[in-house]
Amino acid sequence: ADHLPFLTPGFTSPKILWMKRKEPDLFEQTKWFVLPHDYVTMKLGNLSEPITDAGDASGNGMMDTTTRENSKELADAIDPMLYTKLSKIINKPNEIVGYLDEYYFKKLLSGRSSCYDKNTQ
Repeated sequence: ADHLPFLTPGFTSPKILWMKRKEPDLFEQTKWFVLPHDYVTMKLGNLSEPITDAGDASGNGMMDTTTRENSKELADAIDPMLYTKLSKIINKPNEIVGYLDEYYFKKLLSGRSSCYDKNTQ
């Protein structure tokens, strides 16, 4: 991972590397490394894995711009399992990746302001 000097701290990958080195237990427990709005999209769409667009993925420092996919080689430079913890990149503008989960759809129609705990409703 030390051979990635071109990455500035503004990218996500140096932050992940720092976490792996300074908080290894937390790193191992982390299921995904995602941007907050990608997590919200996953939850609202009831998706099984996080997704992101190429513009946001380019900020992680591990995107291969020729294939517009995460680079396994760059992710492996940090950790062999990191590639599996990154968001899938959608490549088509305006690509439909899912539909609003029925629970949240009903909440929007009912006009209720709280959607925090769907198990208590």
